[in-house]
Amino acid sequence: MSYLGEQERVSTNSGQRQASLLMRQKVFGIGISRTGTTSLTEALRILGYRAVHCPLSIVKFNGHGLQLSTGVVERYDAITDSPVARVYRELDSAYPGSKFVLTTRPIESWLASVRRMRPSFVLLEALPKVRQLAREMCGTTSFFDESALRNAFEKHSRGVREYFGQRLGRDFLVLDVAAADAWEKLSEFLGHDRPPLPFPHCNRGYATTYANMRDLIRHSWPLI
Repeated sequence: MSYLGEQERVSTNSGQRQASLLMRQKVFGIGISRTGTTSLTEALRILGYRAVHCPLSIVKFNGHGLQLSTGVVERYDAITDSPVARVYRELDSAYPGSKFVLTTRPIESWLASVRRMRPSFVLLEALPKVRQLAREMCGTTSFFDESALRNAFEKHSRGVREYFGQRLGRDFLVLDVAAADAWEKLSEFLGHDRPPLPFPHCNRGYATTYANMRDLIRHSWPLI
């Protein structure tokens, strides 16, 4: 083999190893529900990650509250939504070198979105694990307590930013999925080229996606 041919082979293998490393690197979406977590999940799938949205099985009861359960984490490259947001510190400890994305939006817009989804949330309240998750993150199990919800949104955002501190831009990203530069920010952060298509905007209004329902059903056992 010629020198140039050998160099090309080495370069190709290096690129493949880098791509493989990127896919093995865990990505955790640690924004709470209704901040664009479904859109982030779909964007990660477009980038090639095996991503799952809102798996309740990532948390389990420990007798006092909820704690991390790593089973579902081992099966996916990327996991998003409120159950993940609840255990971001534990995930950072258990999976060093991972990437964390805090999805966010203006708080009044977020509250309006929660109001639209209350019928679905009320049904989910029947699950003990969902009630405990709401209790630990919001201090209430009622999605009608807007004062508590507002405080929870602000507390979570503040806590995440303080926790990651100087790691912003390195392994922590704050992302508004509705922003014009959402693809550029996410792709650069994860080390990928920007896909040649619009950033996905899923689960708007009252709608939910088939993938959301599939993920919730498939990855929420045990429910108690």
